[in-house]
Amino acid sequence: MVPIYEENQGLYINSIHTDSIMIWISYMYSFSSECGVLIFPHRDTSFIKINKIKDTNGLIKKVGLGIPQNVDNFTTFKKIMSKNEKVMKNNIILTL
Repeated sequence: MVPIYEENQGLYINSIHTDSIMIWISYMYSFSSECGVLIFPHRDTSFIKINKIKDTNGLIKKVGLGIPQNVDNFTTFKKIMSKNEKVMKNNIILTL
């Protein structure tokens, strides 16, 4: 089990590989950071999920960048990606 839980829910998170989370927490500790951001590709929609590291003040922000899956051409893909990148950027900025 990863020692983080969803804000206000106390649920353990298993969606990102445990080793990746532990490495990220180690980096945060090494740099005396209370906030870490993981950005990763996600099907279709961009989103952000903030998780508290158990028994600390630390937060891990998981930011999914939506990657269009069913598009007819590259122009449409670029247009959707541009929109998703803006959503991702705004999600990160709003949680700083």
